Amino acid sequence: MAKADATLSSEAPANAAPAPSLASGSKSKKKLIMMFTIAVLILSGGGAAAWWFLKPGAPKEADAAKKGVPAKVEPKKLPIFVPLETFTVNLADRDYDRFLQIVIQLQVKDEKINALLKTYDPAIRHRFLFLMSTATSEILKTPEGKQALAQQLTAVANQVLQGAPGTEDSPPILGASFTTFVIQ
Repeated sequence: MAKADATLSSEAPANAAPAPSLASGSKSKKKLIMMFTIAVLILSGGGAAAWWFLKPGAPKEADAAKKGVPAKVEPKKLPIFVPLETFTVNLADRDYDRFLQIVIQLQVKDEKINALLKTYDPAIRHRFLFLMSTATSEILKTPEGKQALAQQLTAVANQVLQGAPGTEDSPPILGASFTTFVIQ
């Protein structure tokens, strides 16, 4: 038994030596995990960048940068408004005689439509007068009523200009704005 104890005791120091190598092994495992994490972050960042620049509809700046040409920024088009002469219209109120005095400006898609409006002005004014004479003061006093009138005037102007040269691809009138709006 003493011999067995001696054998065990002689094996114990041999087993004790590898214990410090386990501690150094855990340090190398931490380094390995950290390096793996950094590699994953770098690869995912590169993948995200590749997806961003190679996806369909990539930014124009990226395309221009690839070609070595600076990206051209198109200036925003300023709106074009065409003022119409003042309208004075009797409203459809039953209790009182009321009238509307209004100045309308039409927003057009381009300068060509400005010239076209001068040609079609009598037809547009005629349709506007009939439309506004069917409204009541109670409706037109509300913001919703004014907004609805602006939308209706835009639709009427587009109907009058429908089929005119230069209006085939899109509606020529983009909107109607009021610069004077008086109900009496």
